[in-house]
This record gives sequence, structure tokens and C-alpha cells, in this order.
Amino acid sequence: MTFRLKITAIMVFSVLALALPLQVVANEDVFAPVREDKGEEHHVSATAVDRKALVFRVDVLVEEGGDKHEKLASLARNLIVLKSGAPYSNEKLQQSIESLKRSRLFRVIDVPDPVETKEGLVVTFDLTAYYRIRDIRISGAFPLLERKLITTMSIYVGEAFVPSVLKNQEKRIRELYMKEGYPEPEVQVTADLGDVEKGVVVNVRIDKGRFYSIRTCEIKGDKAFFGIRLKLRTHVYKSSFFFGEGRRLIREKLDEDIANLTRFYRTRGYPEVKITVETDIDEKKKWADVRFVIDEGPYYEIRFKGNEAFWSSTLKKSLDFSSRGNVGDVTLKRGLRSIREKYHQAGYPDV
Repeated sequence: MTFRLKITAIMVFSVLALALPLQVVANEDVFAPVREDKGEEHHVSATAVDRKALVFRVDVLVEEGGDKHEKLASLARNLIVLKSGAPYSNEKLQQSIESLKRSRLFRVIDVPDPVETKEGLVVTFDLTAYYRIRDIRISGAFPLLERKLITTMSIYVGEAFVPSVLKNQEKRIRELYMKEGYPEPEVQVTADLGDVEKGVVVNVRIDKGRFYSIRTCEIKGDKAFFGIRLKLRTHVYKSSFFFGEGRRLIREKLDEDIANLTRFYRTRGYPEVKITVETDIDEKKKWADVRFVIDEGPYYEIRFKGNEAFWSSTLKKSLDFSSRGNVGDVTLKRGLRSIREKYHQAGYPDV
């Protein structure tokens, strides 16, 4: 009796001795055919093969693959660790199958039982190549560049086509448009299988929907600096003068504006500054009024006295509030330790 072990990318079924020849389905795929035992030759059960038997020949048969048929066969031979003239090994057979699966070159990997001949065993790998992606066609991408969408997707031209990844591409593109200021985009990714031998065409259709236009930008709580000076440092304020999609509210840009204003305050003596943003949304008209709320905190003026060994400008470098601020005096305490260590290293242990 012969046996067959069928493995999918999701689950593994172990079958006892009363089954059919070894077949591996590399990935779940709607195109994967069901193979039948031809019954033309007597096959030896893989588990019953004499471990001392030598491999006489390893045959690699590749179905489909178009003009890359010979190249795929050559790649498969390099991945197979069972070699002619070497002892047969179930372990090496399994290693060969795993290598072929990891290559993502073949959607069906069928290994019938080894054929016993006078010269040794003949092992056949019957492989079916994946269809390849010939083109990716995008409609409705504006104002984003198609190149940005291509880099966002996890598939590319020339890669093996796996139908199950299409939904993931929709998710990736949808998240990109939401990040770019479109709260309710609709994305459809489909495959054109009209002439699969030449390759699959992936079609991406995007309806980005409406967006929120920035109507006003305000600064609240600014005492140390003029509001217009702070506004000019924000992307939101500049965008409010644009037309069309150039005025759309982008959450990521709001975060960048907060970081920019915070850095501005910290480098000018306000290391404890706190900045938040408020947005008033008009759902009907799709308008957004943006307000930056600033709590400046105390002003820091740093002076040194008795520092004969080091310039004040040198010591100030240890008190850099620009990146972390000074919430809870954490940065100040760290800076004082750094100054103390600097003096100790310079030969002033009692400073």
C-alpha cells in the first residue's frame, strides 16, 4: 500500500500507512488542482524505503510558469537537498519540501513515492508554479502619488500571485488615506485572471471620500511670544490659506506642529511647556477649526558662578532641555550629575 501526506500552510494532517502519495499545497489557493495517482508504476512507500538505498536520479517537473519554466526548474533543483548518488533520507526529503515552500515559487508541490530501479531510487518532484503579477493598475490615487501606494502595498510586479493577500492590500491603502486626512476611504483590490499564463493584473480602485478642510487656526495661552510668530511655525496655519485638498486636516501634521512648537519653547527657556491641540469639527460642512493650547510654564535663565575650570557655554551643554524638557526636574538633575562628573574627571573631586 502507498500513502499520501497533504500539508497546507495553515494545518498539517498526519496520515497513517493506509493513505495516498506525498503532496504539498504551498499556500491556500483557489487555482490549486487535485492530483490523482497515475498508477503506471509500482511506488515504494516512503516510510518503507531502505535507508541504505541510494538515490539514482532526482526528477523535477514544473507545470505552468510561462517563459520562466526552465529557470523555475533550475531554482527548484538548487533548493532540493536530495542528490543523485547520495543515500535516501526521509529527513532530506522533508527539508527539500520545506525549502520549496519557503521559496514561494510553487503553489503545489507533489512528491510521489520513490520508484525503485536496479540503479537506485528515482525521486520525482512534480511542481506547479504560482502565477506571477504582471502589472498593478491604480485608479483614484490623487493627490497621493502612485509610487507611494506601491511602496505601501506588500505585493509588487513579478511576485507570485496569492489571492489571499488582496484583502490585506485594501487594509494597507485604506490606513494610508486615513493617515493623509481622508476619514472614510473606500478601497477595492481585485485580480484580472483573463490571461494568467502571461501574468495576473492587479487592479486598485480608490474612492478617497470627503475630507475636513481647515477653516481657522488659533493659538491660546501664548504670553511670551506673539501668536502670529507661533502660527507661522505650524503646517496647519499655512494650509488654511490653500485651496481644495491642500487645506485638508491631517492628524499626523498636527502632531508634528505640537512637536515643533514644543521644541521652539524649550530652546528659548521654557523647558516645562505643555501644548495640546483642540479641533472643532463641522460634520455637515466638513470644516475644522484648530486651536493650539499652550501652558508655557516657568522661564529658565541659566547662570553659572565659580566655574573657573570650564566655560559657561561648555557646562550649558549638559543642561539641554530641547529634547526632553524638564518635567519633574528630571533633566535638571541629570545635567547636574553630568557637570559634577565632568569636574571629577578634570581633577576636582570635592566640587
